Amino acid sequence: MKLLGKYVIRESFAYNSIQSFDLEYVVNVVDTTAPTIRLNGSETIKINVGDKFDDPSVVVNDNYDKEFTILTKVEPELDTKKEGKYTISYWVVDSSGNMSEVVTRTVVVEKKNSITSYLIAGGIALVVIGVIVLVTRKEFKKAKKRG
Repeated sequence: MKLLGKYVIRESFAYNSIQSFDLEYVVNVVDTTAPTIRLNGSETIKINVGDKFDDPSVVVNDNYDKEFTILTKVEPELDTKKEGKYTISYWVVDSSGNMSEVVTRTVVVEKKNSITSYLIAGGIALVVIGVIVLVTRKEFKKAKKRG
């Protein structure tokens, strides 16, 4: 593993027994490489209103550091009880102060799209987002044959 820090290197040179000189070098090893960051999972995640959002987070790599605090910013504040589009920004800063690029994920909270069929006395009722459509068995069979 490469070690960051300041190192002093001393060298002595002699041409003959009379002439000699000493050199001193100061070498400062610094990390100027930013960590890399990528989303774990999709850029866009859709959930239904009322569902819990489990953030898949990000994957981070760095040439020196192995542990990071992942910084996030959510705009607007994520509320899974309300429909909306939310942006989560992620980034990290390593121990040398190098900042990764910022990656973003969009979370879309939307109403449930459910299509439920009910058998009702000789017909089928389709409930599509609160609207009831009655279809007779004969119409249903025709539609099914058409494909």
